[in-house]
Amino acid sequence: MPKVKHCVFVRFKNDLPAATINGLLGAIAGMKKFIPGLLDFSAGAYSSPEALNKGFTHGFAITFADEASRNAYLTHPEHEKIKMEALQMLEGGVDGVVAVDWAEGG
Repeated sequence: MPKVKHCVFVRFKNDLPAATINGLLGAIAGMKKFIPGLLDFSAGAYSSPEALNKGFTHGFAITFADEASRNAYLTHPEHEKIKMEALQMLEGGVDGVVAVDWAEGG
């Protein structure tokens, strides 16, 4: 089975402290201890000189062992809790996030 990449781009509210953003990203990274098959997590602030981010300020990518691991993450209670916290931090709530998944090699 192919690994699955889960990439999320967010538009945090302008007045949100960096410590709050880092805390949220740390909580997402910490989901490795809850979700078998969550292999890798990487996150950061937008930094490209291309200026094609359309206002999205940060992004993160998670690699899952397979679709089943990704699906377990999506419905896991800890993910739901973090997701609800995150939506409060985003400019426009759900309009402040884009998620794209793909199977590696697919």
